[in-house]
Amino acid sequence: MDAWAVNVVGAATAAAHVLPTMAERGSGTFIVTGGMPQPKPAYVSLSFGKAGVRTLVQLLDMEYGPSGVHVATVTVDGPVAPGTDFDPDE
Repeated sequence: MDAWAVNVVGAATAAAHVLPTMAERGSGTFIVTGGMPQPKPAYVSLSFGKAGVRTLVQLLDMEYGPSGVHVATVTVDGPVAPGTDFDPDE
């Protein structure tokens, strides 16, 4: 439940606050970042949360895309840390 609240409910709450205004304006971009591009049996609750985020983004894009708002997700497939392929300084 905690993973779902952080991943999906958090993104949905943020979207509810900004997307209607973007739609009225007729432009904007809403990006949700996350990891875990494929479900993993060792991380069931996290896998559910990440799949939920991807579905939420698709639904929001269907709803707000026609009004000129771009809704997308960026998946980072690894740890964001110094010395990794996802080193934030690189």
